[in-house]
Amino acid sequence: TSTVTRRKPGSYIPIVQDFMKSHYRTFTDVETPLYTAVSRRQEPLARLLLARGAHPGLPGPQGEIPLGAAFESADDLPLARLLLSHGADARALDPGLIDTPDTARALLRYGADPRGLDVGLLRDAPHELPWFLAQKPELTDEDPAALLSLDPASLDQLLTAGAPVTLADPVWHDPLLIIAIDSYPATIPILLDHGASPRTRSGRNPDDTALCVAAQHDRADTIRLLLARGAPIDTPCAWQQTALFNAAAGGHTDALLQLIQSGADVNTRAGSDHVLQRLIDDVTFFDPSNQLTMGEAEIRAARILTDHGSTFTSGGQRPCGYATAKRAVPELLAAVCR
Repeated sequence: TSTVTRRKPGSYIPIVQDFMKSHYRTFTDVETPLYTAVSRRQEPLARLLLARGAHPGLPGPQGEIPLGAAFESADDLPLARLLLSHGADARALDPGLIDTPDTARALLRYGADPRGLDVGLLRDAPHELPWFLAQKPELTDEDPAALLSLDPASLDQLLTAGAPVTLADPVWHDPLLIIAIDSYPATIPILLDHGASPRTRSGRNPDDTALCVAAQHDRADTIRLLLARGAPIDTPCAWQQTALFNAAAGGHTDALLQLIQSGADVNTRAGSDHVLQRLIDDVTFFDPSNQLTMGEAEIRAARILTDHGSTFTSGGQRPCGYATAKRAVPELLAAVCR
């Protein structure tokens, strides 16, 4: 049993200290000696403990086993073989901890369950995909990021072999398509071809559709593809903002132009907020000396909207008068005064 005391985050900040009963937090870990030796990569000590009768598979309080410790930070086959040679049960190991095909092969020979193999071990060895699939792993609980980080051809084969296109990450519950829009755009056509819905919604914000997320990330090509597959163009996103509203408010001009060219409403509103009015408000929120520094992208978006017929009336004023009354910089006035 080991006890460690650490200072709490923020306890160095006086105003935060006032709200704390204690500046320190105590953590207690309970491990078997063998688990401790293996997790710290102390092979001579592990060998000594096993020689003195340490149980090679005795689990700790949280169910952790020495064999699992050999793979926690990096594959350590010599330590694993040491444990297995003293009677550790390979079937007790979560094969998802294994990082390389070579290590997986070795552990399978000792009886590890191939159904638990994870696609993460293909990250640096995509050529091993045929061997991986031949082991008949269960593909229903994969790490979405590991799946999407593979080359498109490998992803296509894994989806064909049964990896569900509905997989979601365990934290935000974002489906594969949303994660792909965020970080792996090359995989989007493959996901759509395998049945991912262009109407897929975000896990972290269920009001956001795939099109909304694409607009937020300025993914013009993705927007074009989603629309071609049937994504509704003016469906409200979070805060009642459409994809075009999101693109404009973020100054994402590539996405904005694509949405306009595809027929999105240039006079869209979020509640009572007109999209062009919101841009003027956002830019003129800053002192005039900072408007160009803080709102250059929004000014470009305002110009695009104005060029395509976006307009509004507020308090009897149209965009030019509204921006003038807000002390807009000349660049914003030039964008909206046509």
